[in-house]
Amino acid sequence: MSLTFAFMASCALLLLFLPVIVLIFRAIETRGWQAMQSAGVTDAILLSLSTASASVTLTVIFGTPLAYLLARQRF
Repeated sequence: MSLTFAFMASCALLLLFLPVIVLIFRAIETRGWQAMQSAGVTDAILLSLSTASASVTLTVIFGTPLAYLLARQRF
């Protein structure tokens, strides 16, 4: 049981972190940090951070109580 869980957990972690690691290596390889100095990239990063923050805030405010209610209610 423990070995199966460890295998499944490692597969899930690999699925989550492998794309991020590949993107980091690709950015280092192509010197992607040099392109981040333009104004368009800075605006795009700020827009992405603000929309992600708004999405997380709305999910916590509405999603968590809804999940709690759905988990406690009998269908």
